Order: sequence, then C-alpha cells, then structure tokens
Amino acid sequence: MEFLSLKTAAFGLEITDLNLRMVDLKKKNGKTVLSSLSCLEIAPGIVEAGEVKDVRKLAEAIKNCLKKTDSSKIEKRHVVVSLPDDKAFLQVIQMPKIGENDLRLAVPFEAENYIPMPLEKACFDYQAILDPSENINHLDVLIAAFPKNTIDLYVEAVKEAGLVPIAFELESQAIARALVKNGFSEGPILIIHVGDVKTNLIIYAGYSLRISFSVPISNKYFVDTISKILGIKTKEAEVLKNDYGIEKNNSTAGVSGEKKKALSVSERKVDGAGKRDKDQRAIFEALVPSIIDFTQQVEKYLNYYHTHASHEHLGKNKRIVGKIILCGAGANLKGLDQLIGLRLGLPVQKEAIIFDGPFPFKGKNPVPDVQINQFVTAFGLAIRGLDGKG
Repeated sequence: MEFLSLKTAAFGLEITDLNLRMVDLKKKNGKTVLSSLSCLEIAPGIVEAGEVKDVRKLAEAIKNCLKKTDSSKIEKRHVVVSLPDDKAFLQVIQMPKIGENDLRLAVPFEAENYIPMPLEKACFDYQAILDPSENINHLDVLIAAFPKNTIDLYVEAVKEAGLVPIAFELESQAIARALVKNGFSEGPILIIHVGDVKTNLIIYAGYSLRISFSVPISNKYFVDTISKILGIKTKEAEVLKNDYGIEKNNSTAGVSGEKKKALSVSERKVDGAGKRDKDQRAIFEALVPSIIDFTQQVEKYLNYYHTHASHEHLGKNKRIVGKIILCGAGANLKGLDQLIGLRLGLPVQKEAIIFDGPFPFKGKNPVPDVQINQFVTAFGLAIRGLDGKG
C-alpha cells in the first residue's frame, strides 16, 4: 500500500525527528545489491512528532544527505519516502467477495465507518489481503488513512530538494517488507522496531500487516539516559549502549523484588574493581525498570491482538504470535533481545534484513555491523523502489 504512487525505479528515504536515512539498491547478476547508503542527523525542530515544521530546512538537509552518500552517488531523482505510523490510521476490515472495480468503489464508503477523519481531508489507500485459505466467503482489506495537510508538507520538502516522490509509505509497511521473506508469514510475528524517538510494534500475519502501535520508548531515551547518569556526551553514550547495555551479568540493584524474580538474573556486586563495572551497573539500574514496563505494554498489545484475531484464516494453531523480530537503532542496546525474550517467553531474532549481500556495506565509510539495524525502514523503502512496484 502506498500514497501518491508512480511506477519508476527509486531509492528509499526515511525521515524521522532526528535523522534522515537513504538507501539505494540495484540489480546485479540477478541479485539485489547495495549501491549507496547515507545517514544524516538533522537539527531539532525541523521535524517534531512526525510533523514537518520547517520545509526549507528539511529540503536542505535532504540535499546534504544526498551529498553524503557512501560509495557511488545516488543518480536517481525518484524516491520512496517514509511516513510516521503514529499519524496514520490502519485497520483490517471485511468486505464481500466482489470484483476489483466494484471493490475500488465500495471500500471508501465502508472505510468512512472506521476512519476518524473526513476522507476529503485524508490521503486514503487500501490493499486487498491475499488469503492462504480458499474456503472463505469474504475478503479482508487493509485500509490506511493519513492526514492530507501533514503529507503535503513532506511532498513540498522532497520536491524542494529536487527529488520526485513516487510513493509515500508508512514506516510499518516498509519495515515489514525488509524483514518478512517473500511477504508471507505462516503464523503471526511481532516486529519491535526501536526507532529514533519511538518504538513501532507491528504484527504481521499471512500476507499482510495486521496491526501497528507506537509507544514512546526509543533509542533517544536509551542514549539520553546513559548520557545523563554517566555525565558523558551522547556519542559516547551510544557506544556504551552497544558495548555495555543490560546484559544478564549486570547488577539488579535498585530493581523491585518482583522484577528481579521476573528477570531471573544474578546480582553482580561492584567492589570498586573498575569503572567499567560501575558504569555497567549504573546503566542497568537506570534502564531496566523502564524496559520491563515497556514489555508489560507489549504484553497488553499482544493480548489485544490475540483477542481480536479470530477472523484471520491461518488455522487455529497459527493465530498466536510465535516469534519476535527486534530491529531499529535502539535494538543495539546490548542484552535488550535477551530481556524481551525472557519477559515475553518468545524467541527474539535480530538483524534479519532480507538482502542478497555483500552485507553489511563496506564502502568508503564502512558502516559498523552494530549500526546497520538502524537502516531497516530505509531498506524496506528501497526494496519498494527498486523496480517501481509496491
């Protein structure tokens, strides 16, 4: 599903409150290979909570990000751009089994019963969901709506940067495209994308995204917390986030007895043996309580999905989420995957971008393995733009 779609090859551009990320892919010897990749931090206030506040400055930042691309320069002028999930409305609805033309006419009328905004003030699209089962007397349709006045500012900024947007796509759909092989999952999976300023919780089942929520925990929260408690700069805090994190062998001091029991980790005493141990303990004690609270929110969303997924045609034993994929810039918090897996009782998979290689990218400015996870959304957009097809 995409907004304002054209059919031509394009690269992917992710826009967040804090960063721009670009990925350009190409076909070589029948394989998808990475042509260019770039990330640029943008000044505060240009984009706030997913809303473009300064079109001119955003356009300039996009131009600067293009100049920064690694290895070969991005020659394409066409681009697929991300839109923030927390500004969108998504829902799966049921429709009668009718022809494509009739469906195109009927869906907007039915969607008005669900979308909390007038359709004339929204960019609206829908996607008929392929069904693994053949004995179904109805059609599942994923509907999406995005405020038109919000998307217009994205369009203006991209065009002012000299680019031609072929599609604007929700983050969750780009993320799923980058992670779900062949666009099909036999049973539901939970994708936890810990982004720059928020986390997207995405459930994908069968051939489609089913539900998406946004929660406030983020990579920025991790980095800012570490920076504050240790009195260090954010760049150094980012390194410690990846190197120290919240691994099991860290202390549980400061965590309630109930949460200690839930974590089932042994306490590591600090006797002044070294600064590293003290820093690890401080990071652990600062981050773990909020992450446990986060996993409790995830449990609530999973319960909501499981009680509202009876219409899905995956078989009775395939309606329960069976695994988690953890991705995004904040996914590199060391030990986060272990804690989430322990709390939710599900296997957690990391770094699972669908890609033929070589990977990770080793151009003029090599991207460390630990950082590649932040480009998941941009990769999904680039895959969409590779052949101009959604």
